[in-house]
Parts: sequence; structure tokens; C-alpha cells
Amino acid sequence: MENIKIFTEEHYFLASLKYPWLIKKIEGLAEEQAEYHYGEVHQKHDKTFKMILEDEEIAADFLNKVLKIDKNKLGKEDIIREKTEYITSRFEKKEADILYRLKNRKVYFLIEHQSTVDYLMPYRILEYQMEIMRSNMDFMNIRNKKEKIPKIIAIVIYTGKNKWNVEKDIRNMQEEFEETEGELGIYKFLDVNKYTKEELLEKNNLVYDMLLIEKSKNTEELEKNMDEVIKAIKNSKELMERIIKITMLPTFGERKTKELIKKLYKNEGSDNMLQVTRMLNNELRLKHKEGIREGILKVARNLLKKKVDISEIKELTGLTEEEIMNIKI
Repeated sequence: MENIKIFTEEHYFLASLKYPWLIKKIEGLAEEQAEYHYGEVHQKHDKTFKMILEDEEIAADFLNKVLKIDKNKLGKEDIIREKTEYITSRFEKKEADILYRLKNRKVYFLIEHQSTVDYLMPYRILEYQMEIMRSNMDFMNIRNKKEKIPKIIAIVIYTGKNKWNVEKDIRNMQEEFEETEGELGIYKFLDVNKYTKEELLEKNNLVYDMLLIEKSKNTEELEKNMDEVIKAIKNSKELMERIIKITMLPTFGERKTKELIKKLYKNEGSDNMLQVTRMLNNELRLKHKEGIREGILKVARNLLKKKVDISEIKELTGLTEEEIMNIKI
């Protein structure tokens, strides 16, 4: 015992004056050690909760109590423990604490134990729910309405000392847009079949005008609906002109397309109409040239397959040697 030195507060004070860097390092190590033991304790608690909840009878009773299931109470024979580790769509490895599923039904109970406050908990739960759904969905069966999308009920058990002041609903954490509701997984539905022609035209919006065009059942109705849209349209005429070219040119040809564009600009002067006509003619001419060139390339490709000399192919097609060499057989 004689060799044991007592390190008093006075010694500590003197050392801090002479070796401040050393004292700082010692204090830092002490804090790290304390944090390590704190984390170690909670890791043990996590394992304890997992171990308890892995018992189907205890888990079933717990679910009945926390979810307040009075009728048709769950028994251990009604639930199956599922794997908790999965790979996300971003190829990240994730692991939930406990996951149970109802037998013969894709209803899941996700149980998470938390010993610290996590303000991102609603997002984490949503992420878990999405990945559990994705991992357990038969997309073909759902598309064919043979089965439903899995349901995931989440429970968080908190055993920390600090107050849990985290939202339970992610919607309360999202940016607000007071003018209308927009909740996760819920969408606004617009069905063209529910509108009459008059209702769509009354909206005075090009999106609704396009819905009317899409609603056309045959070429005759398409032409009539396009006429109605052109009469009603006041703005975005340049955009409408492009739409006419895309939708009408393949169906009705050059002459009818020109007539429709002429109607579109009827009250805006002949100069504007002349410019539109020239643009359409240029576009048609360009497509014609592209068609001719494609035909020449096709002939050259067939000649190459027949091992015809390149000099002869040049003479027959007017292509350069470089252009012929770039043709893939």
C-alpha cells in the first residue's frame, strides 16, 4: 500500500496548469467511455426487448393490449414472425427490430424499440413500411386485382429519459398547402369519361382541351373535337399549333393539317398565317428528305451484303466512302 499515490484535487489542478493538453485528452477519453457504456446498456435493452417479443404468445398478447383489440383477439397461432433484414431500392441494408405477420394475410406488425429521441422517426417508419410492402408484394397479382397491397401497422416503444416530442404522423411534419389536401398515398383523380364535351371546353385550359381530343372515339369525332378546341382557344396558340402537327399530320395528312392551323390563326392576319404555312412546308420537306436518305442507306446496306464493290456503291447511291463505311450491316 505504501507505493500507492493518492491523486488529489490539488494535484489535478496543478497538472491542468502544467499539462493542459494531457488533462483535456483524459477528460475526452472519460466522456467516450461513459458514452460507450451508456450505448452498451441500451444495446442490451434492445436485445432484451427483441428476445421477449420473439415469443409469439407474449407478442400476440402485447399487440392485443397496445392496439386495443377486444374482439377477435390475436393468439400465438394467428401470427408469424418475419425476417427483419432487407435491401432497399437504393441497395442499402436495413433492419427493423421485430416484424410479425397475420397468418394467411399480408397484414404486418412492425415493432421498433427506441431509447433516444429521433425526430426523423415518422420518416423512418414510412421508409420501413414502404420497403416491407415492396419486399412482400406480388405486383402482377395486384395489377390483376388478385390480391391487395400489404398493410403495415407500426408501434414504437420508447424507454429513454428525455421527453418524446416527436410527431406521430409524418403529415404534420410536411410543408403545408392550405388550398387543398395532398396526403401520402392519396391522389386526386381526373377521369375523362366523367366529363361531357361542354364541361371540358368550359374549363378553358389546354390540359382539358387535350382530354377532349383524347376522348375522341374515331377520326370523325377527333376532327370535330379539334374544331371545337380551335374555336374556343384564346391563348397558347403556338403550343396548340405543335399539338395539331403531332396529332393531326399522321392521321389527316398535310392538307387537313394546314386547314386546322389556318383556323387557329384565322383572326391574326395573313402574315402570321404565311409564316405558319412556311414552317409546316419546311417540316414536311425535311421529313421527305429524311425518308429519301433512309431509302438510299437501305439500298447501300443491301449492296454491301451482296459484296458489291464500294466504288460501285458510291456511283449508284451518291454516298461518300466514309458514309458507306459507317453503315452497319
